[in-house]
Amino acid sequence: MPSGGNSLDIVAVCEMRVRHNTPDAISMDIAPPGYRIIHAPAADDHDGGGQAVIFHQNLNIASVPLPFVPSRFDAQIVV
Repeated sequence: MPSGGNSLDIVAVCEMRVRHNTPDAISMDIAPPGYRIIHAPAADDHDGGGQAVIFHQNLNIASVPLPFVPSRFDAQIVV
């Protein structure tokens, strides 16, 4: 936690480069203690792209499935 008691509750990250078959030990490693992560790998599972939302474990955040499969961009919806 930064000095002064300030901390982030949620952060969105792009260009994660995490594929669908990446083991949790690797894909979840970016979240610091006390935080969870929801990944959205690139739709075509290529080396670049992908997104993640890292959030404090006290928040109730869930992924919402997209009603389409994007082909030219990455997308992730959380509530």
